[in-house]
Amino acid sequence: MKSFLLAFAILGLALEAHSQIAEIEISDELKFEKVYAGFDTKMILPNDSLYPLTLASIRLGTALNLSLSKKVSIYSHGSIQWSSNHNSFAIAAFVLSIKLTDKLKLGVGLPPTATTFTRAHPITWKSQTESYSQARIPGNKPGVILQYSLTDKLKLTYSLQNLNGRSWSNHLNIRYSHFSIAGFIQEGNDVFVSMRLNTNRIDANYNYSSPQNEHTGSVFLNLTKIIAIYGDANYFTDSHKMTVTTFGIRRYFETNSYGTRGFISIAYDLAVRQSALQLFIYLK
Repeated sequence: MKSFLLAFAILGLALEAHSQIAEIEISDELKFEKVYAGFDTKMILPNDSLYPLTLASIRLGTALNLSLSKKVSIYSHGSIQWSSNHNSFAIAAFVLSIKLTDKLKLGVGLPPTATTFTRAHPITWKSQTESYSQARIPGNKPGVILQYSLTDKLKLTYSLQNLNGRSWSNHLNIRYSHFSIAGFIQEGNDVFVSMRLNTNRIDANYNYSSPQNEHTGSVFLNLTKIIAIYGDANYFTDSHKMTVTTFGIRRYFETNSYGTRGFISIAYDLAVRQSALQLFIYLK
């Protein structure tokens, strides 16, 4: 409880700053690329109960880059989320980055997997409010990653990373403009495939996991600048069941005087028969 109150106080101080901290040069070598703060609250209303469930969370995060030379740098990002249901967690990356050529870059340490790039960056509002389907994509794992830019629009990423502390997996990501397809093969021939289309109008995701025998998908569609509709669902091929079938609508808002953005939303999950009201705000 004390940590949750402390996080809330830090968020309040950030709001007083009236803007998001970004691209701050501490020295010629060290730069803060971004600082993130977001507050999310939900009220869940089950069909078979008169007692609503309320949830709240705060996420704070930052990303920084330390330049060791013209070709070698250390990149790190980290975020921590406090939740009222005690489901708190942290996300971290630490990468020694080497620029091999103008188009080829090598990363070693705890980087995102090549598959992770189909998921929103954790130091963003889209990550804090991601769908069930998006959350199924693996995050940062120990290993090595290679990124090659064929053109300004076409990029290839390969990584070899340890997913569970025992076995290694080969990841590949092909991105062209706003569309990317990625996946990995793990020891034992386990396969995971992920696709994403992300534009100003639509953010659509599809995954398939052979270990879980699960298909997942989500779509966020902006009807106007302030109204969006969305859907999020899964399907288990072995049991022929769906545990998530959510449809909702969002209304975005922006407060220029305090440098914040956010949305209010209402959603209904057909699979578990419950409604949810949500209020979300973050530093822009």
